[in-house]
Amino acid sequence: MNHHLHKKKMRKNIFFIVEGLYSKAGGLTSSIYKKASFLAEFHCVTILVINYQLHLEQILEELILVGKISKKVNVINIFSDVGEKNIKKNKKPFVLEYQYLLDNIDYFNFQKKDNSLRVFDENGVYNKFISYRGNGNIGFIDCMNSLDHSILEKRYGFYKNSLISLECFNNGEKKQQVIFNKNKCPILNFWFKDNKITRIFDMQTEEVIDSNEMHFKKQWISSVISTDDIVFVDSHFSRTAELLKNIECKKIAFIHSHQNYCNDTKHLIKNSDFEKYVFLTNLQREDFKTFNLDIYSKSIIIPHPYVDSKSNLGRIKKIVTVTRLVHNKPVIPVIYAFSKIINNFPDYIYEIYGVGPEKDNIEKIIIDLNLKDKVILRGYTNEALKIFEEAELSISLTKFEGFGLSILESLSMGCPVITSNVNYGPNEMVKNQINGHLVNNDDVDGISDAISKILSSPKEYQDNCLPSIKDHEINSWKERIISLIN
Repeated sequence: MNHHLHKKKMRKNIFFIVEGLYSKAGGLTSSIYKKASFLAEFHCVTILVINYQLHLEQILEELILVGKISKKVNVINIFSDVGEKNIKKNKKPFVLEYQYLLDNIDYFNFQKKDNSLRVFDENGVYNKFISYRGNGNIGFIDCMNSLDHSILEKRYGFYKNSLISLECFNNGEKKQQVIFNKNKCPILNFWFKDNKITRIFDMQTEEVIDSNEMHFKKQWISSVISTDDIVFVDSHFSRTAELLKNIECKKIAFIHSHQNYCNDTKHLIKNSDFEKYVFLTNLQREDFKTFNLDIYSKSIIIPHPYVDSKSNLGRIKKIVTVTRLVHNKPVIPVIYAFSKIINNFPDYIYEIYGVGPEKDNIEKIIIDLNLKDKVILRGYTNEALKIFEEAELSISLTKFEGFGLSILESLSMGCPVITSNVNYGPNEMVKNQINGHLVNNDDVDGISDAISKILSSPKEYQDNCLPSIKDHEINSWKERIISLIN
């Protein structure tokens, strides 16, 4: 990771504060990566990760590999940065129990399954579990209680087969975590109570850094961010406002969520901690006149952009949904609606892309309706645009919405959308019976009706998709972002 934070002539320092990096990201997270990558072409852009992530470096590599984050974006984790600044050159690495296990693995009895090993000691007692990643590198090693192998006592975490973390548990609750540097030397020790850090001990200087995690993070951030710097905040407004309190910098909030449903955005109704606010839609900005006039007066609109990347490869007779499988993104009504029109459109299939806690419920409905060959769960995808370009129609139901990035992506690929008639975003992008249909989530007959109408004349709807979103073109977005930071 690049730790270079020095200012360059004619370049601004721009920071993003996030809880962590995620390879399977939704619209909000993707928009952070997009802004950071674009601005890194002109400025010094740094993503500050304020929670410890075991496999942060690997996630970053994956995000760069698939083109979600530019190589020019700096990424710094608060805990790793603090620990590595205090390294003593004469400190020697400890020899830990896991090393003996790996060096002598052939002498142990073990059960191999997929990418893991269950290891038994010389008495035949199962007490170690080794998990490997798809590339053959070790992910983690679990040390189990010798009397009850379901109880985890220690977990060693690895990156490219190098030790980076050791977590210690008592009755399933994390009590300590040690972070190691690349030389296998311990650099920080966290003490936990009720899953919260209560003490941070520097293993190199041999002294307690802090007993308050929030204070520790504030101190670190204040040492990194200077008066002329710009901080972009896309979520966790109340917590981030507290972290940035009394730090002189220019703070810009991007409002992605619907204030009636998101506790984070509800914070903004009573507070106005930032210098500038960016809304994604006109309607939500207008609503804030009622909620918080101060925020409204300091706000502008910058909707999500699209890139016209159609390759015109031709379409397949399928309907798609790309979403998180969660309660506020209804998929089951769509399956029922699809079952109603399947006899009239027998050549079509319905593919659902996404992961989430609703997966089992969705699978059960598919089986109950005897649709296993017609409704297919495809899992998470990094290729949403390609999927939309292939499909005749996409369906994106939602109970509430801040914007609806998948709707924009679908329209950008000439794929009409059936979506919910809710604020904000869906009903500003989808024009009823022009580039799609607006429906009610519980109206299965209305949804099946909309599907039938679009599949009966898909070309007519497809031709209206791109003209309906011309205000979201990428060059317009870039100009607005540059204007914002200037």
